[in-house]
Amino acid sequence: MTEAERATRLLPVDALVDALPRVDLDPHQARLLVTGRAVRGQEAASVGLIRVYGPQQAFLGVAEVRPPDLIVARRLLAQAVCTGATGGCK
Repeated sequence: MTEAERATRLLPVDALVDALPRVDLDPHQARLLVTGRAVRGQEAASVGLIRVYGPQQAFLGVAEVRPPDLIVARRLLAQAVCTGATGGCK
């Protein structure tokens, strides 16, 4: 099997949590969540585990909604760190 054929058979990483409700965060909320802070989530209609997405629909990981509307990170993917004007991402 060629590399291109193998790539077509790969599923996106968020396929594992596809059954969880999806919540999209704005850039500010996403930044807070990936740095370990809880965020208020007006969209989060139910309590429990959710999958969270940041800017450009990037999958951030799994979070938990706690009453009344608090979103707390549970397991997040490593995110690239960009230094802005210097142009470097790690």
